[in-house]
Amino acid sequence: MVKLSVDFSQDLGPIKPLNGINNGPLCFGETIDLSDRFREAKFPYSRLHDPNWPHPYEVDIHTVFPDFSRDPARPESYQFRRTDEYIASIKNTGADIVYRLGESIEHSKTKYHVHPPADFKKWTQICIGIIRHMNEGWGDGHHFGIRYWEIWNEPDNPSGECMWSGTDQQYFDLYATAATAIKDHDSTLKVGGYAATMVNDAFLLAFLEQCRNRNLPLDFFSWHTYTQDVSFLVGNARKVKGLLEQYGFGQAEVHLNEWNYAPIDTGVDASDAAKTLRHVFQAMHGAKGMSYDASAMLALLDEPVDLANFYDVAASSIWGMFDPYGVPYMSFWAFKAFGLLREGNRVRTKVEGDRLYAAASILEKQKLGRIMISNPSEKSEHISLDCAGQILRGYIADPEGEWRPLDVDPAKLQLPGYSVCLLEISQI
Repeated sequence: MVKLSVDFSQDLGPIKPLNGINNGPLCFGETIDLSDRFREAKFPYSRLHDPNWPHPYEVDIHTVFPDFSRDPARPESYQFRRTDEYIASIKNTGADIVYRLGESIEHSKTKYHVHPPADFKKWTQICIGIIRHMNEGWGDGHHFGIRYWEIWNEPDNPSGECMWSGTDQQYFDLYATAATAIKDHDSTLKVGGYAATMVNDAFLLAFLEQCRNRNLPLDFFSWHTYTQDVSFLVGNARKVKGLLEQYGFGQAEVHLNEWNYAPIDTGVDASDAAKTLRHVFQAMHGAKGMSYDASAMLALLDEPVDLANFYDVAASSIWGMFDPYGVPYMSFWAFKAFGLLREGNRVRTKVEGDRLYAAASILEKQKLGRIMISNPSEKSEHISLDCAGQILRGYIADPEGEWRPLDVDPAKLQLPGYSVCLLEISQI
């Protein structure tokens, strides 16, 4: 039995937006529209990277500004329409944007767009043109209010130059040119990067050293981790925060803007790549992945991460949260539960032992409490709940089924293995 204590009188303030995602609701040429699911899950932020991968027509610099020889000061040099519609579809669901300035990943043998720009200053002018269009109405544009602007993605990726074919120093110089100019253009914007593939490697240390020595702006630092171990994810968050403090960037926001469940288990036949790939993605999309996702978000509530974006949401991505028809995989239910939890302020919660993850919130105007619990192990757990009020209703997703009513008898509160549940508490 696991004892779970919740004190609804101890208001800890708003819950961090850890249930963000990558990319938008329009997939497969808009034949699949996930907008209603976006609203259901209450995704707070969408990071724009690899939109409609592997054939992005939006966001990437080369799609918005297809002819680098043209003048970035002239609106007619840009092709904004596809990206405008894509961003509008996200904003219409209530989510805000993290805009990655750069290119999508290229796993193909031939690399087309992940090379250093021929002219860093001109590339930066293009970025500022995009910012003006999206936020200031320039070029028949919009006032989307996008605050976060990320410069490139994973220039440290070791996989065959799939994200950056240049040298480390070329990226550092590109970041310096773009970050400084963007802050000079509008000091209220938040600029950052570099969407680190790995934590605590030589590239990261060199990047932070150059940011410090060259007095470069770094409003947020973004990084990625794919694992099946929540403690490894937590450890990386602490390492990132420690390094930022060490190099004088302790006030910078910490963004985990790519993460997912990556189950490379002992016993998988590494000689058969197709079977290994199938194993990974079936687990990712199933109950194991769902319970890991929920556990990760709950664990990071107490760690130095300000914003997180799951990779990926799109039905057109094998990493996605939906199948090609727009039907949610089980990971969706973890995000729905967390979205409901975020509607209230966080309250004090204590879990006995380390087998379960939990957090609770209170919606004061409705005098309603919510408790989210995740069991990422195969063992079923009986829960002894200690809190004010009465269990009004409960919902659960586990290997036996998706979001459905849960038996709310406190004496029989059982959480199966690889499950996520949400309890609603009345009369607080």
